[in-house]
Parts: sequence; C-alpha cells; structure tokens
Amino acid sequence: MPDTITTFFIAAVGLGCGFIAMVAVHAYRRDLDLMRRRVDYLQRSATDLSVEVVWLSLIVEGKQK
Repeated sequence: MPDTITTFFIAAVGLGCGFIAMVAVHAYRRDLDLMRRRVDYLQRSATDLSVEVVWLSLIVEGKQK
C-alpha cells in the first residue's frame, strides 16, 4: 500500500495534468472562435467588395451608353 507522500504526489500530478488540459482546451476554443470571426469578417468583406464591383460596372456601363 502506498504511503501518504506517494498518494499526495500522485494526486498533485493528476490535478496538474487536469488543469493543463483545461487551459489547453480553453485556449483552443478561444482560437477557434477567433478564426470563425475572421472568416465571417472576410466573407462579409468579399460580399461587400463584390457588390461595389457590380455597382461600379453598372455606373461605367451607364456612362458608356
């Protein structure tokens, strides 16, 4: 049967590993959320840009007629 020091050491290592895993999962989720926000922003920017290109082409077309 393990003594008290060994049991305490095993418990401390287990808690430390659990804490590290929790911090890693939190950081991963935060990074994933930031990436999703960037992708959403880029998609909106691309949509805005395509709308502006359409408007400009309509204006140029109208001036050429």
